[in-house]
Amino acid sequence: MENLKALVYKGDLTPYQRALAQREFKDLVERLELLEKAVKNKVDMDLQKKMRDWFDSEEGQKSIADFADKINREKEIKTKQLERFNRIGNFEQFTEKVIAKYNSDKYRDSWYNRGIEPPEDLFWFLFHYAEKYGRECSEEEWKQYGNMFSSALFFCHGYYFNRMDGQGSVIQVKKQECSTCL
Repeated sequence: MENLKALVYKGDLTPYQRALAQREFKDLVERLELLEKAVKNKVDMDLQKKMRDWFDSEEGQKSIADFADKINREKEIKTKQLERFNRIGNFEQFTEKVIAKYNSDKYRDSWYNRGIEPPEDLFWFLFHYAEKYGRECSEEEWKQYGNMFSSALFFCHGYYFNRMDGQGSVIQVKKQECSTCL
């Protein structure tokens, strides 16, 4: 095959022989690609079967149950944290500190200089708090505080919490403007 390939590219073949060889190479490449897909599909099928067998096994069932327990524990912890934060009652002071921290150049630059998107876990905590203890926003509020990426918008203690989803998700927190104060 390599000799034929060398001949095709050297030009030692007549134009007719070159055309036949090129067509044969094209057919060979197509057949190899089909073979490669068939092998890959067989591997995928074997992998899927192994995964199904593992999920159906006692070990797989235990792993699924452990994962569900972990998620439920995390949910319970989050609920308790939200309730405790609600009892403490320093929402506005805490929210202002979080906004100041996350909007500071020092905080943002310290993450961006390492090539990492700055985490904003406390914004997510506040969003879940607003989701639980605040209210959903009206259509007018959506027009003023939402945008085309907004998927949820809540109002809580004078702040709007806008969840925006695109290639990722982010929480935007805005203080209520005095012109819209109720």
